[in-house]
Amino acid sequence: MPEELELLDYWRILRHRLWIIIVMVVCGVSVAIGYGQFMQKPAYEANAKLVIRHSVDDSSALASEIDAIEANLKMIDTYKEFIRTPVVMDKVAEEHPELGLRPGEIAGRIKVNAGLNSQLLTIVAQDASYSRAAQIANAVSEVFLAESKRVFRISNVDLLYEANPVPADQPAPVGMQLKMLVVIAFIVSSMLGTGVCVLLAYLDRSIRSERDVQRVLQLPTLIELPLFMEGNKRMGGRKANMLHRRRTGESRDVPLEK
Repeated sequence: MPEELELLDYWRILRHRLWIIIVMVVCGVSVAIGYGQFMQKPAYEANAKLVIRHSVDDSSALASEIDAIEANLKMIDTYKEFIRTPVVMDKVAEEHPELGLRPGEIAGRIKVNAGLNSQLLTIVAQDASYSRAAQIANAVSEVFLAESKRVFRISNVDLLYEANPVPADQPAPVGMQLKMLVVIAFIVSSMLGTGVCVLLAYLDRSIRSERDVQRVLQLPTLIELPLFMEGNKRMGGRKANMLHRRRTGESRDVPLEK
């Protein structure tokens, strides 16, 4: 196999083994379509939003309104960690048995988001049913409000709005869409097929062209002799004889024996 490959050589390798790339792309896209249509379960998200304000007790301990807001922004990170603790999750599972979920399952289905420099805290719940996702978000919000007052002994968090379990319009499912799955499968399978072609070319130790000879031996090629087959009596054989005579300087009238 040549020790150094140029861009033209890579193109020749890919063209020679183009069928590998095509097969892998077709297989990858087919798997993505099958997974997206038959195996991927739709998931829905519902969210409840909380607002963190500075209370009267807090304002007496802070020098200014700006300091109070900065303190509340720092508390958001604490609240985000506190919501996912067993203190809250165990209470949610205990007080809301209708969810039919264990504390660990509830924690795995919620996310807590907060905007940059924002005093709003969003509890996002995901489930195969939008109605149950809304119930999870509302239950976590309710328990968090009660437990935060008990643990932190402050009441600076209020419910801004809760999730609606029965919306007027059915929300669209979230997650990876079929088109995105197909695009990702196409890109990944193409890259994988290209890598396989290059790997096979490196593992192939045979010399197939004049360029391979020049790179391996680091010597110029003086002449190229065609390969004559016993049954090569058609036009291809005559063309090979003519090509051979031109390169060796023989006259057309001189017969070339096999």
